[in-house]
Amino acid sequence: MRDLFDLTAKVAIVTGGNGGIGRAIALGLAQHGADIVVAARNEHKTAAVVSEVEAMGRRGIGVRCDVLQHEDITATVDTAVRELGGVKAGVWNLTRTMALDWAGDNIQVNLIAPGWIRTEMTDPVWEDTERTAYIIDETPAGRLGEPEDLTGTGIFLASAASDFITGTYIRPAGGSGVGDKAWPRP
Repeated sequence: MRDLFDLTAKVAIVTGGNGGIGRAIALGLAQHGADIVVAARNEHKTAAVVSEVEAMGRRGIGVRCDVLQHEDITATVDTAVRELGGVKAGVWNLTRTMALDWAGDNIQVNLIAPGWIRTEMTDPVWEDTERTAYIIDETPAGRLGEPEDLTGTGIFLASAASDFITGTYIRPAGGSGVGDKAWPRP
């Protein structure tokens, strides 16, 4: 069963991989054998995560990338291909299209769509205690997510255990958006 989660010879670009959810997923993927491209804006934080990846015996590359800049995205993918030999993909519309195009080649394309996760980026939301209480109350699990709550999802989707899953998303959100519980957006 452990072989289902072996990511040896896989390459992952993890956007925002230098903190919060991205860091947790990057390190989880590396622990299971993947080489990692950490694509983020803060070069100091990125270098720290690359060091953690390399300490696990995996290849790690840090790329300064603002995902709102097309040139940065192209450069990140080019770097991954040039230095690590290839890569996996994301974002919902692209996910579905690519899943259809590549399913016949046994390439799976899926998306992780997290709910409210406690990260440095979401810290300003939690300063509003009324809003935080509302979000927790409307989340069936009764708590905010932590970055590590997504690690297993990332490992699962990158592993052979998910070889027949493509063109979909997994929503680690503690039940938010299910049934009668509403999902408030900031």
